[in-house]
Amino acid sequence: MIILFLLVFVFFFVMNFVNCDILFAPIKGLMFGALYHDELFDENETEHTIQVLLFFFSVNFIWSTFE
Repeated sequence: MIILFLLVFVFFFVMNFVNCDILFAPIKGLMFGALYHDELFDENETEHTIQVLLFFFSVNFIWSTFE
């Protein structure tokens, strides 16, 4: 229970101070791992994605940077 509370606190902290979107999604089955991806849209905009998979849930952090 304490671990869940700390995870929720970290998600809200990241969402408010880093200016990123956090998406929660259920998974059919069991998965464990992480993924990082960045995609260049224009010459000056890059979208970054971090996806964390924990058993039945997926948490995605998405933000954009401008050069």
